[in-house]
Amino acid sequence: MRIRSSVFFGALLFGLYLYLLLLNPEGLKVQIYPSKYWETSLGLVVLLAFLAGGLIVGLTDAMKDLKRTLEVKAFKRRQKALWEYLEEAEESLCEGDFEEAEERLKKAVKLLPERPFVYLKLGELYLSTGDWQKAEEALKRARIFEGAETRKLMLEARVALLKGDQQRAEKALLELLRQNPLNREALKALRDLKVKQGLWDEAYEFQERLSKLGFEKEEMLLGLRYERVKALYEKDRKEALKELKSMSKDYPRFVPCWVLWGDLLMKRGKERASLEVWRRGWEETQNPVFLERLEEYFISKGDPRGAIRLYLESMAKRPDDVLLRFLYARLLYRLGLTEEALGRLEEDGELLQGFAPYHYLRARAFAKTGDWQKAFLEFEQGLKLEGRGLFFYRCSNCGQKAPQWSDRCPNCGLWGTFQASLES
Repeated sequence: MRIRSSVFFGALLFGLYLYLLLLNPEGLKVQIYPSKYWETSLGLVVLLAFLAGGLIVGLTDAMKDLKRTLEVKAFKRRQKALWEYLEEAEESLCEGDFEEAEERLKKAVKLLPERPFVYLKLGELYLSTGDWQKAEEALKRARIFEGAETRKLMLEARVALLKGDQQRAEKALLELLRQNPLNREALKALRDLKVKQGLWDEAYEFQERLSKLGFEKEEMLLGLRYERVKALYEKDRKEALKELKSMSKDYPRFVPCWVLWGDLLMKRGKERASLEVWRRGWEETQNPVFLERLEEYFISKGDPRGAIRLYLESMAKRPDDVLLRFLYARLLYRLGLTEEALGRLEEDGELLQGFAPYHYLRARAFAKTGDWQKAFLEFEQGLKLEGRGLFFYRCSNCGQKAPQWSDRCPNCGLWGTFQASLES
């Protein structure tokens, strides 16, 4: 294309030259020195003028191209060095050498001081060490230049959270969501902030948006819904109980829902309804927390037979549930039926002997009958199963506790600091 253009332009100039030559056949005398003249035609002068202009334009463009090429090469060299500094900084961070990482990033800043990305990397480094003052200074320098706006806002939010400025953090995170409603990091940060503030309605809304994106487990949404109901009870008890009923249908295996539902009904004096909820909770989840609540209720009402009947009915449905039988033996012990409790424990000894609470309960039962030797042996066996001795060891330097003596503290790393302690 350029060759065709050059040929066309040359032909056009030559045609112009011939045209002027035909119209001006007489010569043109040009003085080039006091005593010297140059005789030529008008057409040739015009042609030379065009060629001179073209040469000047060509030289100017060539100089611009050369300058641009040199600038691009210099920029590429600086950019290559920049990425090398950034890679070295990342390596230093992985090795835990924060000072070396900081030095590399500062060199990167000097290399390309107009790039906000480098200042933000430096700010993130300071933030990882807990130095929010330096992180904020790096953020201020990054704001001087355009670009990386999302990263600037995220760093601002993180700095504000570290400072404890929740209002500023929330403002930055909301701006991130305004720019991109699907920003997962902003949604997570806002959810965590609202959880920290105890604002469960707002936390639930942010978690709901995260769940719709498909990046969060349902358990978190369920937990926040549960906390929202707890807060709702203070404002609208009827609505809270209605929501708990709905949750129990949607998530019948979610233990906290059944527990709270029964507790709230008990607070309102609806004892029969509360007991029914706890029974249903036990049937749905087989979690012993419901048996413990029912047991406490019957004992507090002076109805031990109700508690015994509860366990007998449950054991009839679940005859192989060892934990259930252990809890029944504990109930017998609580009711003062020590011999019966020991008999039950003896029956299930083969299945429960690896279970520390089994030995503790036997120790208490033997102590109640006055057989202190057996009580001590059972207590010692329970401690052994839990990996504990009769007393703990405590580090005199950092306070770390351990069930057995060690030559070196695993927490502070000092040697010879473990001393015996009677504190459990």
